[in-house]
Amino acid sequence: MVKHERFSSTFTGINVLLVEWISHVLYTTPRDGWVKRQVNNPETFGLHIRSVVFLAEKFFYVEGLVKMLKICMWPKIFGDLRTDTFADPNDRHTGEAKRAFEEQKMSQLCALLGKEGVEIFSLWQEFRENRTMRAQIANELRSYQTIVKALEYEKAGYAVDAQDFFCHYEKKITDRTILNLLAKIKKGNHLD
Repeated sequence: MVKHERFSSTFTGINVLLVEWISHVLYTTPRDGWVKRQVNNPETFGLHIRSVVFLAEKFFYVEGLVKMLKICMWPKIFGDLRTDTFADPNDRHTGEAKRAFEEQKMSQLCALLGKEGVEIFSLWQEFRENRTMRAQIANELRSYQTIVKALEYEKAGYAVDAQDFFCHYEKKITDRTILNLLAKIKKGNHLD
């Protein structure tokens, strides 16, 4: 059985409803890059998070990593907020304006969660800044999972070129464990 990390305290009242709403939105909102590539029934942000959390639980023992991964996509509930310009080069929000918009929305959302929200906002900022080992692993796991999903969609016949994804994301990965996983995928799929 997969162990799921919980937030440090239990949500109560409106907080439970808010977290349930966030979860619902993430699990029903498809990732923009797959939609633009006309993938039928594309992966949602929630399924992406679940896949990355599975990898984190299987290969890493880094305190707070799973929690970070569970909240890293929360800004997606506000709409057109791509953090990955490769998946959607026509972002409405780019650069500093996008960062400010995401930060404002996350701050407002986390304020509704009280003390728990302070912890979540701090963890999200750490993820976004990508300066700690934990944040780097989280971001690299997301990149790795995107390559895996691109291969899956390419093999299913969609307009997805896995080689493009591999070339784009490979340079973002430095963690030895993730590089080893990537090498196996590369060898097994003739991505040279």
